[in-house]
Amino acid sequence: MLAAPLVAMISVRALTAQAPALIAAAFIALAGGSSLLALANGPVGPSDYSPGLAELRPQLGPDSIVVVAPDELLDDEHGVDYLNWELRGNRLCVIGDGEEAPAGVARTLAVSVDDSGAVVPEGTIENEERPGSGPGRCPLIPSTGRAQVSGG
Repeated sequence: MLAAPLVAMISVRALTAQAPALIAAAFIALAGGSSLLALANGPVGPSDYSPGLAELRPQLGPDSIVVVAPDELLDDEHGVDYLNWELRGNRLCVIGDGEEAPAGVARTLAVSVDDSGAVVPEGTIENEERPGSGPGRCPLIPSTGRAQVSGG
């Protein structure tokens, strides 16, 4: 990991010494943009990762889904953000164990934290027969959205 910045510095030094200023400036801008993009898309979830939640994304459908998560995950300040990111592209409400689902939720997905610390789905998605179920009140988490690292 320490070699990458060193290689970049050597490249920039050689570029600024011999290349036209416009090419050197373009290289520096692109390298900086790449670094910022990597930082903006950095992981915010648990230390161990399981692709189980991300694989469920296309199967969730257009209706509101309540995600029931263990309190240990929701106690982390980024737990809800992590679940929203992994299941993005769907209408999601995230609640803790023992909380009541909001009205208008058609499906329920329970998640847990396994022994390695990865967040995994528990079984299958349960369809609910609730009056008024449908798109519901849960907000749509756009699949092209970005995490709001400053809160909110």
